[in-house]
Amino acid sequence: MNTLLIAALALFSCGSGPQAEPDGKVPFLKGNFKAGAGKTILFEKVIPNGATIIDSAVIAESGAFSIFRKAQEMNYYRLRLKDISAGQDVLFLLTDSTEKPEVTINGAKVNENYTIKGSKESERLRVLVNRIDALQKSGDSLNAIFLNTPVEQRQSLSVTFNQIMNDKNAQLNESIKKMIDENPKSLVALEGVGRLDKAADRAYFKKVADNLGPAHPGNPFVQNFVNMMATPGPVAIGEEAPEIELPDTQGKMVKLSDYRGKYVLVDFWASWCRPCRMENPNVVNAYNKYKDKGFTVFGVSLDKDKAAWENAIAQDKLTWPHVSDLQYWQSAAARIYSVTSIPKSFLIDKEGRIIAMDLRGPALDAKLAEVLK
Repeated sequence: MNTLLIAALALFSCGSGPQAEPDGKVPFLKGNFKAGAGKTILFEKVIPNGATIIDSAVIAESGAFSIFRKAQEMNYYRLRLKDISAGQDVLFLLTDSTEKPEVTINGAKVNENYTIKGSKESERLRVLVNRIDALQKSGDSLNAIFLNTPVEQRQSLSVTFNQIMNDKNAQLNESIKKMIDENPKSLVALEGVGRLDKAADRAYFKKVADNLGPAHPGNPFVQNFVNMMATPGPVAIGEEAPEIELPDTQGKMVKLSDYRGKYVLVDFWASWCRPCRMENPNVVNAYNKYKDKGFTVFGVSLDKDKAAWENAIAQDKLTWPHVSDLQYWQSAAARIYSVTSIPKSFLIDKEGRIIAMDLRGPALDAKLAEVLK
């Protein structure tokens, strides 16, 4: 999946947070989360690179809980259990002080099988998140089939599965464009546009920036997006690849330019990205076939959880260099390369110039066979 939002939204919270207001006051948010009975749930305001706790509550045995301290300006907020790392196990809301959200969580996790009433923007966000989740589940199902298929049959299967996912992704993108057109001032547009391709759908990126900038002048996520749109467009074939300098899994700073003199596939991916994980076997095959002929891969992860990143590297047998600042869609490298969806790759020649983009499956093998004769 590939979003700018859930994305721009960070992992960690600051402080232990206040407890709920005394009895007798009217709750801002009411909820029910039976699976969380007895645990503390946090209500947080999301800010760039973090979150601040607004309120907290102990969930009753019945599953009921109440949040008394209000959200203020329209912004991204989230609910999560206190003792569970944010990661992806959070429920995002878009609300302000004028609303009275009611959240019912029927799953085992805070973001599983939930409904929202009393917050129009939160409900709109839920619909979009559900669509994205459905796409991820489709990818999971195809990936399971792929991994249980004999290696010699995977190449043709990969082409078929990639086409299926491309079609599903195109359908999702069309629904996102419709949502942006119909709700020009909604912050959900900021989440949705991150699913689109900045080069192919630049008109929609501009539309979101032009609409949200005046509508939400004080929102830092909107301001970051507007600033991003003010920078030059995506890197292009024929240009020199911008430098990337990020820490590897051991914390050592590694530069893309360290591999000058080789053909390098700069591969933007993440452990949570199903299409990326499905493509990884193809990249592994290409790496093993051409690594002794002057080719390597430079993996740039948009993960935010180091353990998940490292586990994916081990599980998929990705034995090339890997770097990440664990900043999700706020990754410095992703901004430099204008990456708004993954997988995204750039093939760089020995002199450091981009010679191809988004080569997958047989296309990557064919290009490497051409340049590494």
